Amino acid sequence: MTAQPELREVPLREVTALRSHGSTHPVPLANAAAAVALILYTACRVVSVIAPTFLVWLLEPWFHGLMLQPLVSAISVFQPTEFVIGLFTLGGTVWLTAYGFARLYNRLVALVTE
Repeated sequence: MTAQPELREVPLREVTALRSHGSTHPVPLANAAAAVALILYTACRVVSVIAPTFLVWLLEPWFHGLMLQPLVSAISVFQPTEFVIGLFTLGGTVWLTAYGFARLYNRLVALVTE
């Protein structure tokens, strides 16, 4: 028979202190950020196949007026290997960035609340 952990009632002031601390759980935040990034990546890839001219029109202002029009014929070719590589590299990069952001945020909040 295994021993059950003892449950204790948490005083309201402790719960309030935890909430006001602003602590963020890094792993769920990183998971959510990576999921959103991969959904957007997939949607962008679909648009690049269906409407490459629209994608170029949308992205040119984001690149400070860089002329992307010559790339229209190149982006309309779908290559599954590149898509899968993009999923892994983008997902991993976003996950690591969000995790690091949450860890740094928690440390900075701890410094302020001490």
